[in-house]
Amino acid sequence: MGAKHNYYINFRDSKLTRILQNSLLGKSQTAIICCISQLASNMQESLQALYFGSKAKSIRTQVNINEIVRESPDKIALKIAKMTKEISVLKSALQKKDQQIGRYTKQAKDLASVGPLKNHIENVEL
Repeated sequence: MGAKHNYYINFRDSKLTRILQNSLLGKSQTAIICCISQLASNMQESLQALYFGSKAKSIRTQVNINEIVRESPDKIALKIAKMTKEISVLKSALQKKDQQIGRYTKQAKDLASVGPLKNHIENVEL
């Protein structure tokens, strides 16, 4: 994959370009068909359509291809069930570790209080 370019594409102020904006930015491959008329009364519209087509043709995009899943729904359901079970096992293991940490923290606090008590008893005995 190449480097992403951050540049601004100046879109013409029209409904068509607003509809096609995501496609023209490279989120998909896009084919544009410009319809023109040979009548003189439609000359301005035809010129605008050709101008739009030439501008759209000059836009270069890099398409991101989505991953295609080739597995059956049953296999996917089994994988989801397996992952759900693994998550529950990991959550219970984490909960057990949290309980152990709580017990160790309580023991550490109890041991910390023993030191000053021992000093106090030694001072009283003297």
